[in-house]
Amino acid sequence: MANEVVMHDAQTGQWLYFREPRRIISTDRIGEVPALLESVEKAVEEEGLYAAGWISYEASPAFDRALAVRQTTDDFPLTWFGLYPCVEVGTVPKIATPSAGLLNWVPSIDRETYDQSLSRIRDYIAQGDTYQVNYTLRLRSPFTGDPWRLFLELNEAQECGYGAFLDSGRFVICSLSPELFFRREGDEVLTRPI
Repeated sequence: MANEVVMHDAQTGQWLYFREPRRIISTDRIGEVPALLESVEKAVEEEGLYAAGWISYEASPAFDRALAVRQTTDDFPLTWFGLYPCVEVGTVPKIATPSAGLLNWVPSIDRETYDQSLSRIRDYIAQGDTYQVNYTLRLRSPFTGDPWRLFLELNEAQECGYGAFLDSGRFVICSLSPELFFRREGDEVLTRPI
């Protein structure tokens, strides 16, 4: 499924399949992110292509240099978009027999660092510096199975509004989010946060 994207559209309840991209646009350099997004926008507007992909959280300094992010060393793209000539509407298959394999998730930080972070967040809230923080951390697990099957199993276990399976060839994202990060339609950007 390399360079394919499957997304659930909560508005219509349909699964959208993006296959056989005309081209892939990707970067792991922060300075290239704005120009890359402009080229994606141009391909959609001028060539009538569909864009499906991701912008990683680590790309945020491209939009506001005040934002600090963790530097990655795994060459994960800051942005990756496939530009597709069409979109197909379909369904996702049901898994008849779930696999017995369990993932052994390991957090990216230790418990002490986690507790210290929460303490700082509580202090910021108490001081009135913020009223809400969406604190996240990474979990990693060895995985040797079929990512598509994992996505289907996760989707059956917790059906969500905005599921997405993105296979860039080197990296695969299985996302089962209750929130719409963003969708652009014309001059409007729609978000549906948690």
